[in-house]
Amino acid sequence: MFAQHTDWFEDTSIEFIGAAVPVNGKVFGFSMTYLSIDDFERRIADSSAPIGTFNANDSAVGISYAKKLAGLDAGMTVRALKSKIGSDSSNVAIAADAGVIKKGLSFSGKPLSLALVLKDFGTKMKFVSKQDNLPSVIKLGMGVEVSPSMLVAADLNLPRDNEVNMSIGFEYMLPVEAVKFPVRMGYKTLNDFDTIDGFSAGFGLGMGSYNLDFAWVPYGDFDDTYRLSLAGKF
Repeated sequence: MFAQHTDWFEDTSIEFIGAAVPVNGKVFGFSMTYLSIDDFERRIADSSAPIGTFNANDSAVGISYAKKLAGLDAGMTVRALKSKIGSDSSNVAIAADAGVIKKGLSFSGKPLSLALVLKDFGTKMKFVSKQDNLPSVIKLGMGVEVSPSMLVAADLNLPRDNEVNMSIGFEYMLPVEAVKFPVRMGYKTLNDFDTIDGFSAGFGLGMGSYNLDFAWVPYGDFDDTYRLSLAGKF
């Protein structure tokens, strides 16, 4: 089971909860995501002061399935998406994610994993008379276990509606007895802010079947954002 809270910029928050159950070599999952933005100022054309406020939210409900397939770890998620801005609601759009991971490879004698992900492919989102494509993206990823304590990972992102970009991350497991204590740092090449705002950092704490993770992601003038997640096996 996994739960995450994201304190985003401009009074925006994102909540996620998901669960996965292994059954006879397969895995079935369920997830819910809710994004909310409070107190948007409502204005009319050329108004010098707001005439009120309104809220907006996005929600998604998904089901997932994963299994071993020809030496690969393969999985797929189908989600129903809906948005609301003030009193206007969108249609229900359907989005699908699919991915495969190949483990057990080697790079310069180090364990290597490769991955391919197709994300947010599906029907258009429609508000009133305007339709928009989902922000589909293809991701190519790799992870190298440099040492038993250090992992390096990189993603090449090919989005439908933006330029090709890359993300890279590092994880180092600190030698702390009785608990897992990873520290992490990442960088994404695509950002519209100052150079430092491509960076992110975080740490985790694992005890038995439970893991707590925290991440800091800056967004320039929009302020810093924070993510807190808790995962557990039962």
